[in-house]
Amino acid sequence: MKKLITESVKARGKILLFAFVMSIALWYNVTGKEKVDTWVTVKVTYTGIPTNLTVVSGLEERLSVRVRTARGLVSTLQGRDYFTRIDLSHITRGNVEVPIPKSQMPFNGIGVYEVIDINPPRLQLAVENVVEKIVPVKLVYDALPPNTLLRNVNIKPSSVVVRGTAKEIGGIKNIPLQLSAQDLSGLGAKSFNRDLPTPEQVSLAPAQVHVEFELVQARKNISLERKISGNLPPQYGYNLSSQSATVTFSIPETLADDLEKLAADVKVVFHMDSLRLRLGTQPMPLKVNLPDSAELLRVEPAQVNVTVFQKHADRTENNNAQNNR
Repeated sequence: MKKLITESVKARGKILLFAFVMSIALWYNVTGKEKVDTWVTVKVTYTGIPTNLTVVSGLEERLSVRVRTARGLVSTLQGRDYFTRIDLSHITRGNVEVPIPKSQMPFNGIGVYEVIDINPPRLQLAVENVVEKIVPVKLVYDALPPNTLLRNVNIKPSSVVVRGTAKEIGGIKNIPLQLSAQDLSGLGAKSFNRDLPTPEQVSLAPAQVHVEFELVQARKNISLERKISGNLPPQYGYNLSSQSATVTFSIPETLADDLEKLAADVKVVFHMDSLRLRLGTQPMPLKVNLPDSAELLRVEPAQVNVTVFQKHADRTENNNAQNNR
């Protein structure tokens, strides 16, 4: 009885094994021989475009390619990126048709895949001559912080070469470089590199510039006439070729309303030290004392002729007053 059961089990096992083998063979026969079509996206890059030409329109970033393969291999085409290159070195100005050969597809030469169709099958290109011109880079901004000014603006390079079709670059007079609120925050010197905004269908050379400028307080220029004074030992007196000088200086606009106080602190003097002190006439430069917030622009005259004399006891009071003004 035991032997009979064992032989029955073995026979059943052979039947199951045969069924498994047949199912594998049937699956391969169906999926391996049955051909199906599937669409695959292929990304395109272009090479060889002549430097004196530009393609205005018609370049496709992606192609839809219909590929025929065994049903069981369809999954091998999914979830992958495919690329191809198309040479445009032969194009000329005008409307150009460029066929896309199946041999350019990345599946070419792989026997289990067959390229059936490409959409679009050809490129319809509009090609124009490239022209170029030099235009300046212009610094632009919405608004400066209150009571501030831009000074010492320097853009390197100050102009760039614009390349494109005559239609595209014809209206370009400058390349605007926009300063942000962050760029204009805080007083002091600023320095940074900045990419230039590139109009569509246009190239710039260079595409980046270096920007330098200084953000300072807005200032007001003021001119005052001040009496010239000097400091000599008491036994000497002096006469001047000019009794006063015009001082021009700048102050922050926020302080311009308090001009009376500022004027009291502006003094014009000459200084003759003991080494230079001698009787007679000699030119002396003028020195201007200003408040800390002021910047000297100029003083006119810049120097005066000083005639030094020694005082005598018998000089009259009137002469002393005239000579020690």
